[in-house]
Amino acid sequence: MARNIDVFGFDELEKAFKNCAKRYPNEADRLLMTYGKAAQRKVKQDVPVYSGAPKAGIKPGQLKKSYRLQRVKLYKGGTIRVVRVKSDAPHAHLIEYGHEIVTRTRTRSANGRFAKEKLRMGKASRLSGSEKKLFGARSGGRTRAFHTLEYAILETRDRFEHDAEKLLEKICKDLEL
Repeated sequence: MARNIDVFGFDELEKAFKNCAKRYPNEADRLLMTYGKAAQRKVKQDVPVYSGAPKAGIKPGQLKKSYRLQRVKLYKGGTIRVVRVKSDAPHAHLIEYGHEIVTRTRTRSANGRFAKEKLRMGKASRLSGSEKKLFGARSGGRTRAFHTLEYAILETRDRFEHDAEKLLEKICKDLEL
């Protein structure tokens, strides 16, 4: 015995949901891109610029120019939307998080060239104290971590959450029949 239940207005509600599903991604993408651009501007404003003596391969402002905003990317079947602010500079992570300063004394061979080093500088930071002494590596402390990306995202987060709530209210208002 099957029961037959009529639901009034279900077709209209289904149409409203489909209409909302079509409009929502565009609104959400627009909101994400707006705040992604705001975070990118803040990072470019706060990132330190090298102002020391000219060195080979280092030009002032290379890090500042390297920050790019990537388009909205979908994850988990389109349920999660992400926008990224990313740097192409190979030294960006060193400025963002800081690093240990490790120096090594290099010895010259008989022909005047530097002797082959047994370890690279990056690996020297992982050595124990006695190993560093053996290879002549000295720790000079740590560089300052600037955390420019982190601070930019924290600064824009409150405004983003407020505008996301407004968008959600607008969507709910559109669903009311």
